[in-house]
Parts: sequence; structure tokens; C-alpha cells
Amino acid sequence: MRLVSLLAGALALFSCASAFVNPPIYEDLADVDLRRYNDTYYLSTSTMHFSPGAPILRSFDLVNWQYIGHSVPQLAQFGTGYTLPPGQNAYIEGVWASWLIFVPAQNKWFWGGCINFFQTHIFSSAGPDPTSAWTQISVINACYYDSGAFMDDDGTVYVSFKDLGTNTFQ
Repeated sequence: MRLVSLLAGALALFSCASAFVNPPIYEDLADVDLRRYNDTYYLSTSTMHFSPGAPILRSFDLVNWQYIGHSVPQLAQFGTGYTLPPGQNAYIEGVWASWLIFVPAQNKWFWGGCINFFQTHIFSSAGPDPTSAWTQISVINACYYDSGAFMDDDGTVYVSFKDLGTNTFQ
């Protein structure tokens, strides 16, 4: 009986493993934050100096992904270097290592990330659909680098991050 269970498990694993080819997304998506809400997976990623920033992807099976929007509509609000005027650029600046979370009590998504290595910006969606309009709601004058969000059972959201000034995790 144990052998039959092992064979069934191996066959299930083999059929699952052969169902897709790595990488499922043939792109360079850095610093991903993956969230599941209901039956859907959402992924946010860094975009460094590319605008719009912080793309959001959606998947129902963790294999097939679709770009559905951006948490940061444009980077020009963070400095003129993003519009490439003569003699200026924002290369290697921009969005780094962000987080994405849905807060049911507020019925909307929140995104936060370190921008230009000196500020953390927080944006929210207009509603429960992550493809809705995103607006900036807060600026923290510190870089919450490699941050991640966690929601406690009581609905409180916590953000962990690396403090670049002290090189410690908070």
C-alpha cells in the first residue's frame, strides 16, 4: 500500500513538473513580493529607473502571469532626472525592493517602497481592484530598504525593513 502511495505521489509530481517550462516569466523581475488574495496571486517588483514603476502581475496558478498595472504611475514626481533632460539622469535610482498588500478592512491595496535610496513612499489603490488608479498617500523620510509587509490577525499591518543607516533589520 505504501508503494502505491509513493508511486501515485511521484506521478502527480512528474505531471505537475512537466506542465510548464522554467522560467515561467522570461523577464528580469527583481525584488519580487508575492501575495495571494482569495484565489489569485499578485506580484510586485522593482523597476529601478524605469517608469511607470512597480508593475503588478496576476496569476491564478503561479505559472501563467499577466501584467495588470503599476503601483507607481510615473517616476517624474521623484525628480527631473527621470525625464532625461540634458545632462541629467536617474539611472540606478527609482523603485527598489517594495511590498504589496491587500487590507480587507480598508478594501484596497497598499504598496510601499524605497525610492532614490532616501525616502519610502506609500501608495494605495482606489479600491479592491489592483488595476484601479493608484495615488501616493504618505512619504517617510527614510529608506525602508528590502521591506516587507505583514498583516496580523487583528488587521494591523507591520512593515519590516533594513535600515541602510545602521545596516540592521527593523
